[in-house]
Amino acid sequence: MHKGVLPASLVILAGGKGRRIGVGKLLLAVDGSFMIEKIISRLSPLFKEVIVSVGVGQTTIAERILKKPNSCRHVKFVEDDFEGRGPLEGLRCALRAQGTPWAFVMGCDMPYIKEEVVTLLWQFCKEGSDVVCARLRGFLEPLHAFYSPSCLPAVERAMAKGALSLKSFYGDARVSVVEEEKLAQLKDYEISFMGINTKEDLSRFLDLHSSTGD
Repeated sequence: MHKGVLPASLVILAGGKGRRIGVGKLLLAVDGSFMIEKIISRLSPLFKEVIVSVGVGQTTIAERILKKPNSCRHVKFVEDDFEGRGPLEGLRCALRAQGTPWAFVMGCDMPYIKEEVVTLLWQFCKEGSDVVCARLRGFLEPLHAFYSPSCLPAVERAMAKGALSLKSFYGDARVSVVEEEKLAQLKDYEISFMGINTKEDLSRFLDLHSSTGD
């Protein structure tokens, strides 16, 4: 496993409307703390910089959440240029703003994320790849993956065709896939990829949080 700070950026996509859960993803909170704060506190020591990608008009509220004394310092905020273009727009704007060769991109609703899974994926980031992502149960996981700015032309070509999803440009990029058997060496690796998308998901997380204190 990699030791020390990765020469990469942590990019957290926080522009989701959270329609199924009833609140914007940026505002998900547990025990008086926003979920995104917990994620940054856990993962920021791994990365050279932290970028929070928000929707149009959301920068002010994101700054209020994360610029408190003794909270998540040194966070760079990037706002979408256009509304309604989905996570692909968030990725595009973040990659243009980053100052490192790679970005680990995740959602702000992924509180189970495990540092050892992130560092294992990092081992596959190499010259000649645009994306490094895992395949679990036969599906690629685009919101728990490393992206190089070299994929920007493919992202922009996909967006020009009206694409919204993160995987829409994969066929036009050099994607390195980390198969599940490589991840299986890590205990409970599956939960690292889980997000909070519904009220039921949130209830399960709160139950787990109260039992473990994590």
